Amino acid sequence: MGFLHFREPVNAWSHGIWMLLALPGLVLLWRRGRGSAAMRATLLIYGLTLVFCSGVSMLFHGVRDAPATILALDRLDHIGIFLLIAGTYTPIAWALLRRRWRLAMLATVWACAAAGIAMHLTWPVVPRGLSTGLYLGMGWLAIVCYLEVARRVSQRALLPLVIGGILYSLGALFNLLHFPVIWPGVFQSHELFHVLVVAASVCHFYFIITVAGVAALEMEREPRAQATDPAARRANRPEKSQA
Repeated sequence: MGFLHFREPVNAWSHGIWMLLALPGLVLLWRRGRGSAAMRATLLIYGLTLVFCSGVSMLFHGVRDAPATILALDRLDHIGIFLLIAGTYTPIAWALLRRRWRLAMLATVWACAAAGIAMHLTWPVVPRGLSTGLYLGMGWLAIVCYLEVARRVSQRALLPLVIGGILYSLGALFNLLHFPVIWPGVFQSHELFHVLVVAASVCHFYFIITVAGVAALEMEREPRAQATDPAARRANRPEKSQA
């Protein structure tokens, strides 16, 4: 594979550049989780899935190799998408949801990701419409817990998360419909899909690094504050029953 001779240049370059930017982003994510081992782990999961998805996509759209190699990379490309969707949910759910909501959401999205991955590993051909439907369904599953998240985060702070979801969805629909063809043979619906995916991913990275990370640290501090606050201890102390 020549450095400047990718099979699909726009697609390979867009995700290759984003992968290179995501690598130092891993360091930022790691630092953001300081003070909470659990939050740091969820941020690391997100960062690794982001790097994996971008890197595999760059390879798939860049290599000029035997059909068997390209087919294997195609499968990995789809697997990377499922991993990234679930990986994006992980720090957000951990930081902004509590107890049952958190466990239910994480179990659901990772089960969906596992099902999608198994499908791409075992089926000879996966219909594009089915894959797109699964991606969109997993992404917009977040609506189920929107009100729960809105209790902790303002509508304005949620904007990057919502904008990212819209950009992902538009890109997926353009890719499914093969529309528009902006520059035949150079920049078509799939290239537009890749550009929108990168833009959406930037929005979600910004949301996670600024909003979710801060919210998680606040949640970690709450029990400590209650433990050291005499008024909080008295409020939580059960009343003695009178004979």
